[in-house]
Amino acid sequence: MHEPLTRQRLAGFVLGFTGIVFLMEPAALSGLGGSSLRIVGQLAVLCGALCYATNSVLARLLIRDGFLVAATGTLVMSAVISLPLVALHGSGVPVQPTAGSVAAVIWLGVGPTAVATICYYRVISSAGPTFMSLVNYMSPAVAVFLGVGLLGEKPAVSAYLGLVLILSGIALSQWRGRAIAVRPR
Repeated sequence: MHEPLTRQRLAGFVLGFTGIVFLMEPAALSGLGGSSLRIVGQLAVLCGALCYATNSVLARLLIRDGFLVAATGTLVMSAVISLPLVALHGSGVPVQPTAGSVAAVIWLGVGPTAVATICYYRVISSAGPTFMSLVNYMSPAVAVFLGVGLLGEKPAVSAYLGLVLILSGIALSQWRGRAIAVRPR
């Protein structure tokens, strides 16, 4: 499934990105630049976003045997890369895990890691990398709603405008433009 970048999709991306800026409030842009350490941090965030986008496209191109194989391979390679780092960085002090800490590690391994990875590759294999990248636009919106619901935060009007822009951008980039047939009477 090839997904060419059309004007409509580009406009949807721009609209969604504009929504993210409104969601963060335009005052957040005043913090761009600054000290060299701050610029390195900002570039790292930008690089991370580019890596997510590249991963979505590569995943779509490379998934040949199904999304479960891709998810399994990702998780196995992550463990293979992480284990030596943990062994080198470990403190050497024996750890006495509590039931709560073991439950937390199991939950993190199963829920937001394994299940999320399977869902990620499933969405890419069925809807494509463009849609997957648009789903990522929803993360800040979910964070705002969680802040309101769980922390009692009071977002500014710009946050709600940002949500409308994000949803409009997603809708515009995914809209197929099919005309509804009207039958004459």
